[in-house]
Amino acid sequence: MRGRVARVHRRLDAVSEVLITRKDFRSVQLHRNNRFYDFLLRLCLLIHDQLIPDPEAGTGRTRFRDFRDDEARMWEIFEQFVHNFFRREQQEFHVRAQRVVAWHCVHAEPDHLARLPEMRPDLVLEGADRCIVLDTKFYKEALKGRGAVAKINSGHLYQLFTYVHNRAAAHGNQPAHEGMLLYPVVRDTFGFDYRIAGFRFQVRSIDLGQEWRKIHEDMLALLN
Repeated sequence: MRGRVARVHRRLDAVSEVLITRKDFRSVQLHRNNRFYDFLLRLCLLIHDQLIPDPEAGTGRTRFRDFRDDEARMWEIFEQFVHNFFRREQQEFHVRAQRVVAWHCVHAEPDHLARLPEMRPDLVLEGADRCIVLDTKFYKEALKGRGAVAKINSGHLYQLFTYVHNRAAAHGNQPAHEGMLLYPVVRDTFGFDYRIAGFRFQVRSIDLGQEWRKIHEDMLALLN
């Protein structure tokens, strides 16, 4: 791949180099006829954001910083992958990204209400008879614990329960609401199922190191 890129670069020797900024990416206007450039632009933006000055190579030179150790960045990429997969690869659910869930039956002064934190799950998958509130998480250690049995992160589960409970209350639990925590596999795969206060909850991991066919199969199986 590196050789192919080098050959293309040599063929573009007549094109002047331009210093690219993040503003340049935002200025690109995509429409129906050039929408296929969207992925390439996002990939280039990812590369651009990971460039850092390289003092050993001289003024104005940069090097690529490996973002795989940046949990916040990897979390963002993972969330976008899950969102785009379900948006493109299945027809059963309508996919809504990061819609605010309102607090149900809360009474307080307006300035006090303004202090409440927003409830904003990563995805809401709305079907004819099911509504899945899905939160993605990206951690090197998804399960933790001091004892013999590693535990689910309590904060993650409490947060998801709050999302599901309040959204179901606001919609009369029609369709049936459920929650899902989704992690990428780091060491071992896992899958746990619970029924809490009448709601179904899934805690799942997905192995993104597999071939695409198996990833596709496992992602769709999450909705069964």
